[in-house]
Amino acid sequence: MIEPQYEVWRERAYEVVKLLVEVIGPRGSTTSREDEAAAYVQRELEKRDIPFDVQFFKSPKSAWQPFVFIFLPAALTILIAPLAIPYTGILAAIILLLLLWIGLWEINLKNSILLRVLPKGSSQNVIGRITPSGKPDKAIVLVAHLDSHRTPYFHQTRERQALLNMIVRFAAAGFF
Repeated sequence: MIEPQYEVWRERAYEVVKLLVEVIGPRGSTTSREDEAAAYVQRELEKRDIPFDVQFFKSPKSAWQPFVFIFLPAALTILIAPLAIPYTGILAAIILLLLLWIGLWEINLKNSILLRVLPKGSSQNVIGRITPSGKPDKAIVLVAHLDSHRTPYFHQTRERQALLNMIVRFAAAGFF
């Protein structure tokens, strides 16, 4: 049996999720609906007299878009490499090494060239801080996304994740 105080929290959590899903709806990265979710969080913190800060920043509109610009040219380069034209193999190898370097910077969250040229939008973090009433033993940090970016096809099931793993390994082998 659920304790009465937990029942209240469970009901409140359900109300919040229902609002986010049914009223605000899908919240793509850097969209007005993400802004609505941020405004909702701010109103809820204000109601509870919880101090908060808002950090504004520019963010990529898609986490997957850079990889289209890496793997598509890589696939095309692999197709032109075996042509009988002189030096296409060397040119393909140079292009592939450049794309590999850009890809490694991208997956390691470095300031890659793609980050500079692909479309970005405005986003924000809402950071609330609750001061403990006594001397705390531990700090608790709760983190949540304001956006609800779609789950990519390959992350929807374990089988698809395994397939992605295999594709990435073959792609990496193709680079070499």
